[in-house]
Amino acid sequence: MLPLPALIEAVGRAFDAPPAPAQRLVISDDAGQDWVIMPGLAARGGLLCKMLRVGDGGGPSDQPTISGVVNLLDGEGRLLSVLDGATLTARRTAAAAGYATQLLAPPRASVLALFGVGGLAADHLEAIASVRPLAEIRVVGRSPERLRRFCEGMGERGYNVRAAAAGEALDGADLVVTVTTSPEPVFADRDLAAGVHINAMGSYRPARAEIPAETVKRARVVVETRASAWHEAGDLIQPRDAGLIDEGHIYAELHERERLAELRASEPAAVTLFKSVGHVALDLAALEVYLAALPSPA
Repeated sequence: MLPLPALIEAVGRAFDAPPAPAQRLVISDDAGQDWVIMPGLAARGGLLCKMLRVGDGGGPSDQPTISGVVNLLDGEGRLLSVLDGATLTARRTAAAAGYATQLLAPPRASVLALFGVGGLAADHLEAIASVRPLAEIRVVGRSPERLRRFCEGMGERGYNVRAAAAGEALDGADLVVTVTTSPEPVFADRDLAAGVHINAMGSYRPARAEIPAETVKRARVVVETRASAWHEAGDLIQPRDAGLIDEGHIYAELHERERLAELRASEPAAVTLFKSVGHVALDLAALEVYLAALPSPA
């Protein structure tokens, strides 16, 4: 009910114009988990509210990295739907990466370096494959067992997937996706080639940064909104606080389509970085796709 081609189109529509400011509450517990609440007003009236648990995701356990629910209320506050929060989050986040890749990645980009094998990884691989002709996918993961299972599972789905170390994964890659909960960079800037497009999708806290500061400094950075990025994106906040960049370093927001179209044409060797922290506009886009897929009442 959330097919990625339709979701990617819905994300594009959601960012036709600057989205309304996002509201999000994040509560951390003593076990190192985050409890996240994200509300948003539905276009047809009523409220969508997502409640998630986000764990560390680094161990061999079968416990999912993300779990939770999405509640949809109508304009009178009545419950219409309860959706799986992990599925909706993974699909809409992957659709945002697919949309950014459509706008920013070289048209013939075909080698993907994927960092992370948790709850977001498979959907991101599928999303990137739906907008670029992937010939090879190199996957990096912290847990050998989860990495093995992921590669086997995606191989069974027909993808050319293999496990790799970070430097090996980046050798010749023209697309990079990071979907980890790592508090520190997952690769070295020196291993990154010119012209690469990066989707940094995992970190949403100031204390976490998947992307090296040196990469951020040389990249053309695109975000959902500047306000959310400077509030939550450790990948940007940490280099700013270290004096490597300032807040003018963000090249564009996702809705600035004409500016983004000019970027790859005018700077083919530029490293482009889409840094996502998530936005309720993505959840609302997924909601519209879901509602459109429901069978009509008899």
